[in-house]
Amino acid sequence: MTNGKQCPACGKDIGIWAIFAAGMPSRIRCPHCRARLRYDGGSIVMGIALGVVVIVVLVAHEVAVDIGMTRPGLFAAVLLLITWVPIELLLAVYLRDHRSLKILDRPPGTPKVS
Repeated sequence: MTNGKQCPACGKDIGIWAIFAAGMPSRIRCPHCRARLRYDGGSIVMGIALGVVVIVVLVAHEVAVDIGMTRPGLFAAVLLLITWVPIELLLAVYLRDHRSLKILDRPPGTPKVS
């Protein structure tokens, strides 16, 4: 049975960094065997989180414009970066604990783990 921590191709733990560095839960590569992996339902979870963060940042940008802040675009960009990094880290932990990994593409010569 697959879980969200072990690579279904080689059976080794992929760690949080592989998920975090991928950016999207459908672009993960196993750091051990280089198999392409994805989480079931991971794109939906990531899309909802990104949508909420973008809406909050847009509202903050409009407030910054209304109060006369200089460079509200820069403020919004920094706010997006500051809020998205910890949220993506939390999403990586959530995906590891609550979703299962599937193989998209197995590298040649990699034996199947049962």
